[in-house]
Amino acid sequence: TMKSISEGYFENEKISLREWSDYIESNHLTRSEALQYIHMVSLHNDRYANIVDMDTYEAWSSATENYERVTDTYEKFLTYSDDSKNVFLGNMKEMFDDENNMVILGKYMDSEMQTSVISFGVPVTLYNADGTSGKYLLLRLVPVSTMMKMWEFPVSYSDAEVGLVSTSGDYVIQSRSMRSHSFLDFIYAYNSDDENARSEKLSKILWD
Repeated sequence: TMKSISEGYFENEKISLREWSDYIESNHLTRSEALQYIHMVSLHNDRYANIVDMDTYEAWSSATENYERVTDTYEKFLTYSDDSKNVFLGNMKEMFDDENNMVILGKYMDSEMQTSVISFGVPVTLYNADGTSGKYLLLRLVPVSTMMKMWEFPVSYSDAEVGLVSTSGDYVIQSRSMRSHSFLDFIYAYNSDDENARSEKLSKILWD
């Protein structure tokens, strides 16, 4: 049941994101106009958007009315030295290259709102005042707290713990017992195997 609910929810979020993208492109909106449009039409106050320059990873948010303010949410990942950086940025690139992807950016901190979020993304073309255009990544951000409310169990299952993990090992919904930064870290911390054995075990969990 939770699997069906989650799949339906994710598909609806992607539909909303594509509607934003289609409107922005068909009306030749600039970056600021696109963020203002999303700010006005979003039906849920807790959902908002980031527009990311995939060359620099600078980003701008629809969460506030200062649409020229740059957020360093994604630039920060460039400074990370662990595997999570490559996975996260790789997922962003897949979103940017293929608008029909089913990738989700697992739990991360949005610097602008200081909120843990997950994201869905599609490429979008934005226009400049002189008529030139450029391709950006449009992300729809959903707070993890919103996802948690959707995952509330009936009273009879109040002690149940269920987690939702992306195939890259990032948490989407993190259960209470999984206190690690990511599911990768959780597997590594509680298995004494060598690195190759742990990677093989993780692959079986995520893909089999």
